[in-house]
Amino acid sequence: LEYARRVGARVIHLSSYVYGNPKYLPIDEIHTLSSYNPYAASKIQSDELCEFYSGAYSMPVTIIRPFNLYGPTQPDSYIIPNILKQAIKSNTIHVHSKHPRRDYLWIDDLVNAILKVVQRQNVKFSIFNIGAGDSHSASDVVRLMESYTGPLKLISDNKIRQNEVMDCVCDNSLFRSEYDWSPTISLEEGLSRMYQMYKSRC
Repeated sequence: LEYARRVGARVIHLSSYVYGNPKYLPIDEIHTLSSYNPYAASKIQSDELCEFYSGAYSMPVTIIRPFNLYGPTQPDSYIIPNILKQAIKSNTIHVHSKHPRRDYLWIDDLVNAILKVVQRQNVKFSIFNIGAGDSHSASDVVRLMESYTGPLKLISDNKIRQNEVMDCVCDNSLFRSEYDWSPTISLEEGLSRMYQMYKSRC
């Protein structure tokens, strides 16, 4: 931010996981923030610095808050590639919990959103949520995959992490309206693309 101030550059800041356990769904940009873990706390502090610099120095700053991203080459520690790679090796899928729901956004849809922000001139301080606008559990992911994998058996440890967010849905209406953007890849299509990519490498 300080370097951008000195050279007169715009700032586009990607933030996430700042809402904690939502008080309502879908989550809009005026939802209260909650630092329920150190990662979220660091994001909230970054957002506050962005807003301060924008106000104090008239810097054009856009904060983008993407929800749960997925796509090719995502590490196996994330749930979607983990489930997909298990499905390729076996018809048994093992997860910690099948109940938490997430708003999954295909990575290209986020990239397209960022490009729209980059291409706009005369930007004022803005905050936008970017997500698909619906949520899915691990059970939903497995059921969607069965159309091309055949029947799958889902086994859960029924372990809920501390401070687990059980559901989150993005209200993307503000960004849709401001930038004429909408997600183009459904979760069903994204899962199929990733499955075929992973399967071709095995």
